Amino acid sequence: MFLPTQPSSINGTDTTFTGFLQPRFLNGTFGLQDPIFCSPLLNFTSCYLNPDGHETYEGSAWLYTFFVPQDMAALIATLGGPAEFVRRLNFLHESGLLYIGDEQAFQPVFLYHYAGRPAKSAERVHAYIPSQFNDTTVGIPGNDDSGAMGSFVALAMMGLFPNPGQDVYLITPPFFEAWSVTNKITGQKATVRSVNFDASYESIYIQSATLNGEAYTRNWLTHSFFLDGGVLELTLGRNESAWGTRPEDLPPSLSTEPESDGVLEW
Repeated sequence: MFLPTQPSSINGTDTTFTGFLQPRFLNGTFGLQDPIFCSPLLNFTSCYLNPDGHETYEGSAWLYTFFVPQDMAALIATLGGPAEFVRRLNFLHESGLLYIGDEQAFQPVFLYHYAGRPAKSAERVHAYIPSQFNDTTVGIPGNDDSGAMGSFVALAMMGLFPNPGQDVYLITPPFFEAWSVTNKITGQKATVRSVNFDASYESIYIQSATLNGEAYTRNWLTHSFFLDGGVLELTLGRNESAWGTRPEDLPPSLSTEPESDGVLEW
């Protein structure tokens, strides 16, 4: 599936990135789908519900190469380490390759957390909301897709976005000074408060956090926050900080678990 030597270019210009998902046959050889194919830059709608079909659905190989939700640490290592991963992820967001109106594009907004740059996730959230999600007549990219777009906005604005297949919610500054959710089964209340909340959204960087009054440095929470309740308090500022950036603060990955051999199988 992953071809480490696969290059990518846009209109004949090398993107400088190599290594992308590619179709692989039973005999071990690879086929070819241009990594930007099915992105807004090349045959955008060719991978939707078309009779001929293609190797990816509603997105390019550029996009799908980032989808290893169970083991982002191994993916980051495979793609050259945290700094190179961030550079590649920036390119995805800034080159026109990413269309936020399909569900596959939601996760890349928050993947900076796994590279120790949760502040970059906050920047992306505040770029897409309100540029792509707003209260105008074209305020939803594409269509709501049975509530998917609305769910993205709700969770992103709450500042706790779930990672697929993991008991992980990635923390970003909420768009509200405070919110609470009461679990109707357990009766417990989960509350998030923002200190130094700025309604103009210039203070979008977490400087420090406490969970139930104790210092909290992880850039993620588990679902127990909603089951058992608690108070997460985020102190915000105008500049990126060191909060949530240490290796021990990052979300878990299969290859970083004690029983793992650290090898990413494709």
